[in-house]
Amino acid sequence: MSKALSIAVIGGGTVALYVAARLAASSAVTVYEANARSAAPDLLLGSNRSLGSHAGSTDAWLSAWGGTSKIWGGQLLPWEAWEFEGLTGSSWPLRYDELLPHYEAVRTNLGLPPIHGIIHEGLSGDEEVLRSDENFTVRRSTWMPKRQRDFTRNSSLSRHLATVAQRRGAIVDRFEPHGTQFRIHYRDLSSHQRFVDVVDRVVVAAGTLGNVRVLSKSLGAGANEHVGHGFMDHVSARVARFQVSDWNLYRRAFAHRRRGGVRTTLKLVTTPALVRRESVLPAYAHWEFDVQQASLRQLGRARVTGEGIRRMPRELTQVADATARALVSGQRVLPQFATPYLRVDVEQPPRVSRSITWRPDPNDGHLDVVWDISDAERASIKRVGVLATERILNADCGVVSATPIDSHEFVDTKHMMGGARMGREARDSVVDSDCQIHDLDGAWVAGASVFPSGGVANPTFTALALADRMVQQID
Repeated sequence: MSKALSIAVIGGGTVALYVAARLAASSAVTVYEANARSAAPDLLLGSNRSLGSHAGSTDAWLSAWGGTSKIWGGQLLPWEAWEFEGLTGSSWPLRYDELLPHYEAVRTNLGLPPIHGIIHEGLSGDEEVLRSDENFTVRRSTWMPKRQRDFTRNSSLSRHLATVAQRRGAIVDRFEPHGTQFRIHYRDLSSHQRFVDVVDRVVVAAGTLGNVRVLSKSLGAGANEHVGHGFMDHVSARVARFQVSDWNLYRRAFAHRRRGGVRTTLKLVTTPALVRRESVLPAYAHWEFDVQQASLRQLGRARVTGEGIRRMPRELTQVADATARALVSGQRVLPQFATPYLRVDVEQPPRVSRSITWRPDPNDGHLDVVWDISDAERASIKRVGVLATERILNADCGVVSATPIDSHEFVDTKHMMGGARMGREARDSVVDSDCQIHDLDGAWVAGASVFPSGGVANPTFTALALADRMVQQID
């Protein structure tokens, strides 16, 4: 019987724990997690870091066992085939059908019901008020419940993670080849001592920022040339405020729905035909709701008196009515004093001007993030917003009018992608289509940092599917 491989997984977050659990079935896995909590930015990114205008680099990551799976909303939306075809100028070096089965594998390995694995328009149907057309595809994303989206509590993963060795409070400085193996250099936060472990394989899965830090310190000048390039996110802004004329119809069309106990939310996703015809970037439109603060305070003071419901505030009556309807229909509780806004999230293409750079200094080093929002991204959000608003107003969806918002609040969505991009050749990328580092057998990179383009949908489901595919290549 051959000896089990020893594998180091650097990182203890969403993708890292999934990878560790999958590998633990046949290998001796050790997970290195800084677990630095509030001290993490200085310890991992450097005290002199410059993170620029990208909010996600500051508050969208968590250095702890489980990482952002503890604060992640759990939204799952599989990509479509055209998202891999390079509408933004960066095609993927693998075919969509090579990745498609791994969405289902992720669903199964996380113990999720089948509805999470339904692709494309599978969640839409005759009950949808708004239908797909040549401009927009009606899709519904699904949401994981808290007990499953926290990967430290997910029972399907935890039984495998029980066999994984955990180096908590271990900051990996670098890894280096050692014959056919690798040395893992790390420091222990509690003892302040430095250690070296020797392993057969390495998987770098420390999130986009962490991956760039580790790779920058580990790879030689040639292999390091492209690390940090192609940093991306999605750009988001409100585009219109709607006035509802028929709340029953509006709820039927747009309220969150529960299918088989799973929450689903509607998206209007641009079609490739629209992207080409209008020269816009791929995007999707979705709803968000504001509730008047005065109404909330009034609800907080409300009391049911002897005269019964006739003395209840109007808003409380609306909440009671919306709650009753939601219980019957499986929709979201949506009272009539909520103000609906349409928001558009647009795909951000990789650009040379956006980057993550690890810069050595006397205190070990620090991270610089250069990120911006281009005029093309702003223009795409506005144009898609106009078209999506027209689409909604022309349908029988219970809305009577919309007020355009000339937004100046264009923000990132905290979807950090790129920096260790995937490609066919070492001359223009960091990893190959299997996520293995070019010219370095036995070392892989997992997570959204390998994305050569951002796609429209949120990245986590696709990052996990890529990681599942990568695991099959590790031997």
